[in-house]
Amino acid sequence: VKAAPPAPPRHVQRDLAEMARGANMADERGLQRVVQEVALGLMRSAEYATHASATSSVLPLDQAERAFEGAAMGERMKLGSETLSNVDGRVVEVAAKEGAIPSVNEYIVVSLIVAAAGEIEMPKTISSEEGLRQALRAIASVGSEDVQGVEVIWAPQSFDDTLTERQMLTDHPEMMKL
Repeated sequence: VKAAPPAPPRHVQRDLAEMARGANMADERGLQRVVQEVALGLMRSAEYATHASATSSVLPLDQAERAFEGAAMGERMKLGSETLSNVDGRVVEVAAKEGAIPSVNEYIVVSLIVAAAGEIEMPKTISSEEGLRQALRAIASVGSEDVQGVEVIWAPQSFDDTLTERQMLTDHPEMMKL
């Protein structure tokens, strides 16, 4: 699931950073909590979202792991730099490079990538705030025993960086206007 609220709700970046710093990424319960917290935060900001997308596929385990890693790497490659990461409970923060002066047309894109046992009923397309909420509810309802992996990637990560609408649509052409 991807959501793109305009960046003025800076609390989205702050909340994601706080969650990443304190998340227990080493067990299924911790992974489920991350999914639920991110989904809940995005649902609370859904009225600000201007663009969104969701995809879901059912694959054999060996293909699913490659698809999950490929999706995560694809999103990470879109970042100018990663300033915060939490892998298996090991938090790494890197000072942000000096960024652009924030502009009026700045956005944040939040990508929530979940590997789960079983099928997640996702809408085929998201074209409304309610469709975004439906996708987020579906992903948040995955049980802890079914969560196999989670990646939460947001751009920009730094408060000093910007993402214009043009950059957002270039990096994330699959996102639909709500």
